[in-house]
Amino acid sequence: MAGGALALTHLSPVFAQPASTARIGLALYTVRDLMEHDFEGILAKVAAIGYQEVETANGFNNMSPKAFRALLDKNKLKCPSTHSAPVLGADLEKQWEGFQTMGIQYSREPAPPRAPRPPGASLGQYMNRNSFFEV
Repeated sequence: MAGGALALTHLSPVFAQPASTARIGLALYTVRDLMEHDFEGILAKVAAIGYQEVETANGFNNMSPKAFRALLDKNKLKCPSTHSAPVLGADLEKQWEGFQTMGIQYSREPAPPRAPRPPGASLGQYMNRNSFFEV
């Protein structure tokens, strides 16, 4: 068994790293449907199963940057990146400051403003009305 563990160490850079540098996070997009009904509870469960980092994809549950950061801190989570792009406009700088407050270092490029997706509209219908391409 010890030989097998030693072989894994040489084959996988994740196993070769000290635990303090081997960080594995969860893209919250993978649990987006669950989070629509229990945002804070699902985030707590993600932390409880051992994740230390998350990446947001569907916004921040209408929370202020300080409140979202407090929720992360409560669950001992970090959020170094997001797919929830800031929106181009007069408050772009404020949005970037909010990202810094939340600990976000990496983001998608700023996006033009879009109308919210109407209830019952398919993603394809929404994208056709709000994009430059057909789905």
